[in-house]
This record gives sequence, structure tokens and C-alpha cells, in this order.
Amino acid sequence: MAVSTLVFSEHEERDVAAAKLDKLVQNISSRVLCSRDPDVLAAKPDLTDLIPAHFEGVTRWFLPIAPLMPSDGNGRFSAFTSCYAPGATVTSRRLDASIGAVKVVVSGSIRFRGHSLTAGDWIWLPAGETYDYTAEHLGSVLFTVLPCVEDAGENIGLPVYETFVTSRDPKVKSATVSLPHLTQYAETGEGITHSFFPFAPRMPATPNKDGRFFAWLAHIAPGTDVPGHIHELERLADYKLVINGSIFSNGRELTAGDWIWAPAGTAYSFTVGERGALLIAGWPHN
Repeated sequence: MAVSTLVFSEHEERDVAAAKLDKLVQNISSRVLCSRDPDVLAAKPDLTDLIPAHFEGVTRWFLPIAPLMPSDGNGRFSAFTSCYAPGATVTSRRLDASIGAVKVVVSGSIRFRGHSLTAGDWIWLPAGETYDYTAEHLGSVLFTVLPCVEDAGENIGLPVYETFVTSRDPKVKSATVSLPHLTQYAETGEGITHSFFPFAPRMPATPNKDGRFFAWLAHIAPGTDVPGHIHELERLADYKLVINGSIFSNGRELTAGDWIWAPAGTAYSFTVGERGALLIAGWPHN
């Protein structure tokens, strides 16, 4: 971790970005979105560096979503990766999450609404929508982000969400936790298995204040050094999951499917490997 910590306050940038996203969403007809939809592809130039990354070598483009988050603090942030055997099928099911869910292909491919989605493609599923998809001939690994799901008590998983951690940290790798509140959100079927984030932090209570869920993909050039920094406006955390390439953080190499979790107020840093990196990242409650 760099001794000198950069502090970013992005209040104006966040509000301008949210306004632009709201306008874009109004012009996108389908409620369920995926990265291969023509109107989403057409919007990509407007989504690129919507909020600047502040680091040379980092290019990111935002998903065309920015839903308002609940302010009562009664929800949980949760996420998981899913492994689908070739041909494994998720039959039509309804998403009963509070806000919605983002699904990102990490490897392999799935067939979704006539599109073949490969690594880096994504789906946005608003709450209450139905969906289905099938893993193609190589199978697939998907990463699911649930910004806000039903609260399920005080002690959910490991108490690690107050410090910066990665999926390769010993206390995370050795943990076996039960997160029964996620069973209703995890798809079931032959050839489908899941690996949950080992914690489910409560959403912050922010009476009379709005919060936004932002998500983006980032291409980062080989060897890029992102020094220790804090985003002052984060109300929960900054998360990142590696889709391809690698990053080095907390003394460990993180590759496809690995993640970092940096709670609000916690400085973090990382260095990108020699092949560069593609990340899915976001602020669950900014």
C-alpha cells in the first residue's frame, strides 16, 4: 500500500453521471438489458469515462443503469460466481430482489435472448423481471451482483467487510460460510454450482439522502500502478472482479474470477499484470 493516499471526492461527477444515465435509460426500450443490445452498443460512447478514472492507463465504460438505493439500511449487498456445465440451462425464473441484479460473463459463453454472450458481456435484470439462459458448448462462469436483497439478521458470513480483503486472502480462502438468504436468488439445475462472497454487508442507512448503484467495466493497460486511494462519497464499498488478465493486490496475484472488496473509507491499491486486465467494478451505494 502506498504511504501517500489519494482522496477523491466526486459528488458533482456522480450527480452529472446519474443524470446522463437516467436520460439514456429513458431512451432504451427494453427493461432487461444486455451488452449486445443495439441501443446499448449505440450508447457506449456516451458511457465511456462517464466518471473519469483519474489514473492513466485506465479506460472504463459504465453500464446504462443507476438505480436509486433504499435509504432505510434494511438490505444487504451480496454477490456470487456461478459455474455452468456445457448445456446447463436456467429455466424461466422471476427475480425477486429489491433493486435488480447484474450478471457478467467471466469465461465461456451463454445464450441469452438470441445473443451469444462471452467474457465481459453483461445482463441487467430489474427487480420482478423473468429471465432464462443456457450455457453454450464450453460452459460458462458468471458473476452476479445483487445490490440490495432482503436483510437476514445481524451476523451474515464473515466479519471481514470492514477491512480491505481479496478472494486470495487466507481468512477468506479458508472460510466455509452458509448464506441461506441467497438460496432464493441462486439459480438451480443440473450442472450449476455457486460460490458466494463470504459476507453480506448491510446497506448504509441514509435518511433523506439518495444513493446510486453504479457499475462499470474497465480496461487497464499492462503494468499500470493504481496507488492507494479513497473515494470519499462511497457509502458502502468499492468492489472489483477480474474477468481476464491479472492484478496484484495485498501481496497476491488475482486472476479471472478473483475479487477485491474495499469498504468505505478504506484506502486500497493494486498493480496490473503484464497482460493487462479487464475488470467489472462498482459502487453499490454511492
